[in-house]
Amino acid sequence: KGWIVLLVALLLRMTASLLFPVAIDPAVEEFKIDYLTILAPFEGELTEESKEGIENLSQQFGDAAKENERALSEFFAGQLDESAYRLRTQANDDLLDKKPAFDLLFQQYAFAREAPESRFLLYTNGWRSLFQHNPYDFILYFALLLILVPVFLNESKNEMWDLLLSTKAGERPTVLAKLTLAYGLTLALLSASFLFDLGLAAWRYGLPHPNFPLQSISLFGTSTKPFSIAQAAAVLLGLRLIGGLWFASLILFLANFTRRYSATLMSAASLLVIPLILGTYQQNAYLAGPIGLLLGTPFLRGDEKRNIGYIGEKLGQTFKEWPNSLLAGLVLLALVMWLALSLSLLIDRSSRWRMKIRLRAPRLARMSTLFLMLGLLLSSLSCASLSGLEETEVEILFNSEMSSAHA
Repeated sequence: KGWIVLLVALLLRMTASLLFPVAIDPAVEEFKIDYLTILAPFEGELTEESKEGIENLSQQFGDAAKENERALSEFFAGQLDESAYRLRTQANDDLLDKKPAFDLLFQQYAFAREAPESRFLLYTNGWRSLFQHNPYDFILYFALLLILVPVFLNESKNEMWDLLLSTKAGERPTVLAKLTLAYGLTLALLSASFLFDLGLAAWRYGLPHPNFPLQSISLFGTSTKPFSIAQAAAVLLGLRLIGGLWFASLILFLANFTRRYSATLMSAASLLVIPLILGTYQQNAYLAGPIGLLLGTPFLRGDEKRNIGYIGEKLGQTFKEWPNSLLAGLVLLALVMWLALSLSLLIDRSSRWRMKIRLRAPRLARMSTLFLMLGLLLSSLSCASLSGLEETEVEILFNSEMSSAHA
């Protein structure tokens, strides 16, 4: 049954990703051919030569629009007949048909010129679709929940664990085998999901210039992380795998100590659902638990700010970048929690004769251990609050999402 659940979840996840792609810039796709043609000569680092080329091209579009306006005025004034008007504006019309594509490039240019040493010009839709969290991953998370809950729960429910402990390989080898299988399945599932997204983005949009700085993608334009795009993708995969191990260990731990299907399902599901209900996508990174690492992308983003209220008021900081030291601390905490929870399972599931503890600890002791682990889990929230939301006076960098005003 577990394999059936796994295969169905993978099929649903892949089908949903194919039929309902993650949101990217639809305007770029609408004018993709013209956009890529105009972008090609300027792709890469923004040099003085490319700046001059883009500004000259902008001037050409402006001159063509003005020339067409003059021709139209002369046509209405009777100074031009229809054939002369069409002949005069035909060349300009061919150029102006490409203006929507050029507007997209100019927005990207205005974004890149704010920090030309780290923001290069390239077609980013493929990378954006990869880095933006895929909501269909929650199909896999809940599939993992259904698969991992019975790993230790079946023996307790059927009262078979005492019998297993009496066998030669029924103690530590059995527990280690179950943990290895559970964690291996989690890593394989998350890796397959990421590689599928990588292949889908490469096939649907293309993934050009993986060696360009991460800040070339507008989503990470203010980030201070010294990564290339390819390195950031590898970091993203690593964060999701660590978050997956943490999540899997929590499921196994809750199942072992509650010994109830319903309690385990509700508790583990709340670790995924409640953070999404309480906060926005940006705020998820600050919530304790594995969901932040499973999302991954917020840890790569930089400070993001926008105006609040009327012109002249303070700027409100909507997201503050995670420093490398704090991110390393969270990763370390996740690994410590994973090892601690795994060790607790190994101890609790070992024989009373070897470990010299009771096989079935009193319920009060088991619940105390549970609350202790959850306390350690929630302690990360206080660390996260150190980099929480605050108001500050800052300079706004031009964002590629803004409209550009040019001739």
